[in-house]
Amino acid sequence: DQFITMPDHVHGVLVFGEHDTQSTLGDVIGWFKTMSTNAYIRGIQAHGWPRYERHFWLRDYYDRIIRDENALATVRRYIAQNPIRAFERLSY
Repeated sequence: DQFITMPDHVHGVLVFGEHDTQSTLGDVIGWFKTMSTNAYIRGIQAHGWPRYERHFWLRDYYDRIIRDENALATVRRYIAQNPIRAFERLSY
């Protein structure tokens, strides 16, 4: 639905269809972390990207169920404004 990639984290809204019983949120997050980590490792090997010596992703993730259109609008606004808030924090 909407996402933003920040320097040290990602915000996003995932929409699961009512008939999507095959995948859980944990499955989707796990797949994303695995695929992005593998892409990073390939970047190190193929393009000489700098190594990151710690864990690439935190073990867990934070989730919230969005129950109505008002809540969805609030979350979308939060995601869209996240880079502005991050820049303001760095400006001090």
